[in-house]
Parts: sequence; C-alpha cells; structure tokens
Amino acid sequence: MISLALMSATLLALVHTAGRLFDAQIAQSAADASALACASSEQNEIESREHAAEMARRNGGELQRSEVKTDRCEVVVVVRKVARGSVAMSMGRDVVPTLQR
Repeated sequence: MISLALMSATLLALVHTAGRLFDAQIAQSAADASALACASSEQNEIESREHAAEMARRNGGELQRSEVKTDRCEVVVVVRKVARGSVAMSMGRDVVPTLQR
C-alpha cells in the first residue's frame, strides 16, 4: 500500500516536472520569436512592442516586459508561470536581426 502511494507521488512529480519543462521550451521559443519581431520592426517604439506582444501570443505566451532601444529589443515572455527572456539586435535595414545569448 505504501509503495503504491510512493509510486503515485513519484509519477505525479514527474508529470509536473515534464509539464514545466514543456512550458519553459514554449516560453523560450515565444520569447525568441517576440524579440526578433520587435527588432525587425522598423516602426516606432510602441508599434515594436505591439509586434512583440502579437508574436508572443501567436507562439503561446504572454509578453510580460519589453525594452526597446534603437537597435536592441529585450523581452520577457510568460507561459503558465514560466518566464523566459530573449534579446535581439538589428544592425540595419538590410540586415536580419540576430538573437543574443
């Protein structure tokens, strides 16, 4: 009886951990996409943030924070209480923005 309870508790813990890892992967992908969308936007700061928020939503996350500078965009995206951040930089109009780690 005790071994069944321990096995059940272990299984629940593994399922919870796997779910958090899955959420972390989704959050990181959404953050990366959001930062790239923000950095590639050639609009003003408000529209860059809107692009970042829309890309976060499309990738299953919610934009929690964004900081937009002239050539750099830093974002934090949350998926079910798991937050991940990303930074993208743009070197100019004809250059594809890159992620910074």
